[in-house]
Amino acid sequence: MKNERKKYLSLALYTICVMLFCAGSSPITNGMGTDSSVFFTIGRSMRAGKIAYVDLFDHKGWYIYFFNFLGACISDRTTWGLFIIESIFMCVNVLAFYKIADLLLGKDVSDTFKFITVSLLLLLSLNFLTYQGGNFVETYGLTFQLTSVLLVIKYYKQEKIEHFPLFMLIHGFCAGIMFGLRANMAAMWGAVAAVILVRLLLYKKYKNMLINIVMGILGVFAGFLPIIIYCLKTGSLREMIEQSILFNMTYSSSGSFLQDILKVFIHYRSFWIALGGIVSIFIVIKAKKFTRSFRVMYIMAFLLSIFSVAISGRNYGHYYEYLILFLIPVVLAIVKKWCVYFQKYLRHSLVIVMSLFVLTLMVNMQTPIRILGLTNVQKSSKGADAMGALYQKEYSHKKTMLVVNNKSMFYNKFNLIPEERYFYIPAIDYRIFPDAVDAQAESMLSGDNDILIISYRNYAKRWILPYGIKNKEILRCLEQKYQMVYEQNHIEMYVKKE
Repeated sequence: MKNERKKYLSLALYTICVMLFCAGSSPITNGMGTDSSVFFTIGRSMRAGKIAYVDLFDHKGWYIYFFNFLGACISDRTTWGLFIIESIFMCVNVLAFYKIADLLLGKDVSDTFKFITVSLLLLLSLNFLTYQGGNFVETYGLTFQLTSVLLVIKYYKQEKIEHFPLFMLIHGFCAGIMFGLRANMAAMWGAVAAVILVRLLLYKKYKNMLINIVMGILGVFAGFLPIIIYCLKTGSLREMIEQSILFNMTYSSSGSFLQDILKVFIHYRSFWIALGGIVSIFIVIKAKKFTRSFRVMYIMAFLLSIFSVAISGRNYGHYYEYLILFLIPVVLAIVKKWCVYFQKYLRHSLVIVMSLFVLTLMVNMQTPIRILGLTNVQKSSKGADAMGALYQKEYSHKKTMLVVNNKSMFYNKFNLIPEERYFYIPAIDYRIFPDAVDAQAESMLSGDNDILIISYRNYAKRWILPYGIKNKEILRCLEQKYQMVYEQNHIEMYVKKE
């Protein structure tokens, strides 16, 4: 038992060290992306008493704001609190990876190679193309995916037909939370519930099946209950449904679903994951230790997950973090082969660990990007740091700020809470959803904001908002009522004239 604790502590320490150089919320990398900054702004605002969906518009599930709220409760002036929350989630992921590897590889593989397995899976979880700095619904969702996978493997390892009802309660709870992160991400649990319940039905375990149905429903309800309580307490239930469900139906692409499915298999961000998932299917089918129902569950879960990603119609890299789970069989198979040929190198375990550490940082890219300033996120972040320092030095008595378009990181760098409901403009065509653009235009023209952060939608044409909406009026207002005090990377800071 003591030896097990040392293993878990070692894995947790390794994970935290990796996260310091890979998470966008880490003060070392200082690389929170566009969406991540929106979520943290809402979390900070909830900490300050604002109501998600009512006071601040966004269309993600409530749990992403709740996790950011927890981070803001630890520290709302820095991202250290959020980094702690993200690190806790990733530590749970790593421990789940280890438990899964331990169950499937058994005693034939040494602890060192199990550590290598976990390190490789952590590396894949943090890859540049899908992790993208973290603090997305998919990066938190991976924890609940792994929890259910671990329970499924434990169930099949017991070689019993009857299913432990507590496991189904936890499956339901995980599915409920995933639904509360983003509804389509709960699709994977359809395979878990369907295969287990049909298996119990075929073996005439009717009582156990009914108990599992009840426990699964209770679990889903328990996972969704905090959202209901929050929305009823704050009077935001209607807004939550409108934004996180109905708006997302509009937000999703209206293109061909077959084309969206095809993108998963051919786009550079995702084809390697899709290919790995297909290879994993063949590994699972071929492996004698997996039962027929497990194979059916695995294939169903993979197909439902592909469907879940494709249905969004958008090709954002972090969406594919949801599919990282299906690379586990490939990694386990590779390590099992490796341990035969590389056993003699185990005496160099420290070198192996350091190599995996450096490789993870290179695959993640956050630290190299931070050092070299390669991306727009880092360039914007440096500008936000400089403007935030100027604000704290000379203008901290001014409290009302509007950040135009989508540069929410400025609210966090200035340590200010948005007053405008549409504090950012979502990536949706103005002709479909004009509300956010019109609200920001009206807010700028009102002259009520002490500070304006202007990031041009089209710098060459000097268009501030999409399609140059009310551009002449806004430019005239800036000239008459505001003074530009800082400019960097086509982002301008204006202060209201006294």
